[in-house]
Amino acid sequence: MAQSGKVKLSPVVGIILCVIVFLLTGIKLHYDLKFVYAAFRSPNWVVVDSSIIWSHISQHEDYDGVGPYYSPEVGYAYFFNSNSYVGSQIQYAAMNSSILSRIQAIVDRYPVKKEVKIYCNPENPSQSVLEPGFSVNSWYGIIMGIFCLGLCALCVWMCFGISTGKDRDIVPPGEGKD
Repeated sequence: MAQSGKVKLSPVVGIILCVIVFLLTGIKLHYDLKFVYAAFRSPNWVVVDSSIIWSHISQHEDYDGVGPYYSPEVGYAYFFNSNSYVGSQIQYAAMNSSILSRIQAIVDRYPVKKEVKIYCNPENPSQSVLEPGFSVNSWYGIIMGIFCLGLCALCVWMCFGISTGKDRDIVPPGEGKD
């Protein structure tokens, strides 16, 4: 008996996997699109005086054990419409690196007690950022979401055994199957 060349899962397992991946992807894309939208709008927010209240580097262990990676941690206090707020968003981008000097340069820009201008969302004053706008890194979450959608498509393909056409029986004209 010839192998069909298809990988096929139980339909129930495949459907469950598809639903889980689809839901997780939807949640992730929703969050990431809000992140990119805030990055896009942030240069037009209200500029507010602020003061740096903490500034340090956090070290994290890499998941594959290759080495540590670092992230900047900067906090600032500000007032908007007579209310006080604390923010910690440096920019709308991934800011982790395994290169300590890159992260140190960010932290060095924001020493404790330094007076800075931040951008505050007037519609939601608790949302603020030190460096407005977005960069290539702002799109990282969207790219990962698209990757997850690709995984979902793979689950559908595996569940329903969608054929590439290579495993179909080719019957010459006039020789129909009986």
